[in-house]
Amino acid sequence: MEPPPSWTRIVRNQARSQAALAPALLGLATVLIPCGVTISVEALALASGSPLAGAATMAVFVLGTGPLFAVLGYAARKAATAWRGRLTVVTGLVVLGMGLYTLNGGLELAGSPLAASRIGQTAGIAGEAPAATMAATTENGQQTVVITARTNSYSPANVQVRSRVPTTLVIKSDGAQGCIRSFIIRGEQKILPVNGETRIDLGVLQPGRLDYACGMGMYTGLITIV
Repeated sequence: MEPPPSWTRIVRNQARSQAALAPALLGLATVLIPCGVTISVEALALASGSPLAGAATMAVFVLGTGPLFAVLGYAARKAATAWRGRLTVVTGLVVLGMGLYTLNGGLELAGSPLAASRIGQTAGIAGEAPAATMAATTENGQQTVVITARTNSYSPANVQVRSRVPTTLVIKSDGAQGCIRSFIIRGEQKILPVNGETRIDLGVLQPGRLDYACGMGMYTGLITIV
């Protein structure tokens, strides 16, 4: 899918422009380009259920990332002068690395055996998954398993539950921020609160494993069903 030709001409002309505001305008336009980070923040903005809260979320995102991209842009300009022809090679390697990182996020979300967290086991050169932690309780024939969502992790990394028992997953948010709040399991997304509990009915589970991840595939976890 390509943008309208008129938009392409505008971007091309702005890229060639020597005006002081041209780079700034192009930079502001990049927020419209879909990427994992932007989409995750947009999901949080939509989940707020408020136009003002959603606008504030996106505004803080832009203000927070703006200085970083300004520094990167300045560094790239200086590098273009210092490295000359070598910058093309370095840029290509960086783009390739980012592409592989993004691809791995998609593989993690899809539960692929080729994802970085599983490829060692797939190739038979790594050990088993982290030891499962008993984090489930059973009452009146209903099983409840609890994990904690923090800014940089879901814990425990591997929890063990019993099969063939109606199961509810409880996610306790403890100051959760960023993409960790976009919780994906079985292809469905739940937006977690910063603090509080989110309950998900998993139904009756069969023996095996059930993987979950954040919206960008950066943080993952596992439920082992025995």
